[in-house]
Amino acid sequence: MKAKIRVSATAIVLDGRGRFLMVCEGQGQKAGKWNFPTGRVRLEEDVLAAAHRELLEETGLTAEMDGIVGIYRYRSPAGHHAVRVVYRGLYQGGQVRLPQSEILDAVWMSHDDLRKLPDKSIWIPRVIRTIATDLQTNASLPLTVVTSLYGKRDAAREGLFANG
Repeated sequence: MKAKIRVSATAIVLDGRGRFLMVCEGQGQKAGKWNFPTGRVRLEEDVLAAAHRELLEETGLTAEMDGIVGIYRYRSPAGHHAVRVVYRGLYQGGQVRLPQSEILDAVWMSHDDLRKLPDKSIWIPRVIRTIATDLQTNASLPLTVVTSLYGKRDAAREGLFANG
């Protein structure tokens, strides 16, 4: 059996005052843990579009993405191979509105706020802290680094994405 790779898109939203938006997850293994707004990329979905979609679904906010903080590969706590594409952008609009059970809270945090959180309250702390460090050092790749060349049939035939 081929190993599946779960590809997710993350939207780090900056408020222009040195803070970024974090969400407290509400379901499954992630329940009660802080994370950046993140979700799986759907078949045939552009990764940047997935980041915008997840941000809107999880928080009700929009942002103008201006770069990629990084692309991170790791193994999830459930043992899945994961690739997370992390976008950075400035808050554009909307009011925080949380989905009923998927997200418990959304707050603006500083780097100091995040540093003070215990690891047990963060979803995959090694990943989140690495991303935050890269964000703080202004690491950035151009948005054009990620280009989708696969259509739905190609991706399914190649077994590239895990569904579910």
